[in-house]
Amino acid sequence: MPYPPGGTTDVLARDVAQAVGQALGQPIVIENRGGAGGRIAMNDAAKATPDGYTLLVSDASLATAPSLYKELPFDPVKDLQAVARFATVPHIVVVSPALQRKRSAN
Repeated sequence: MPYPPGGTTDVLARDVAQAVGQALGQPIVIENRGGAGGRIAMNDAAKATPDGYTLLVSDASLATAPSLYKELPFDPVKDLQAVARFATVPHIVVVSPALQRKRSAN
């Protein structure tokens, strides 16, 4: 988990881990490795032994990291493989209704 406990991604991952763990008959442990915009956990997952026991739960930060940082210690396309999408979380922008709308001169 590339974020601290309690955020949206963490809460969703814990719900999925519980259901998948019950289906597999073994617990799934969530390990939170927050920091560096998610890059610490992403790098750990990319460099993990490819044995099927390490999964990364991430959000759009995995896709945007290559354009935000000059160098990454991993290549998201070559070093990681998507296996499932289990949630879509909308984002919205809100402002105070007291904000005056500026009109363009056009």
